Amino acid sequence: MKTNCHLSSIIVSIGLLTVADSSQAQGSATRFTTNDGTQGTLTSGQPAPDHYGPAPPFGQLDIDRDGFISRDEAGRICPC
Repeated sequence: MKTNCHLSSIIVSIGLLTVADSSQAQGSATRFTTNDGTQGTLTSGQPAPDHYGPAPPFGQLDIDRDGFISRDEAGRICPC
């Protein structure tokens, strides 16, 4: 029974390492040729993050000072 548990732990660890490794491969380009000889490039990745500056202080968002930020309070700061 211990062997099965140990083996399962190893398999899960390898799976997690594979997922972590593939997530670092973003932003790559793959060149390919189709059956009719047409060449193409597939580029994948994430766009650069936008930097909006620091988040506003909690006290500025919690207008009624109840310790929570309601949808109305959030809408006053960001009308999204």
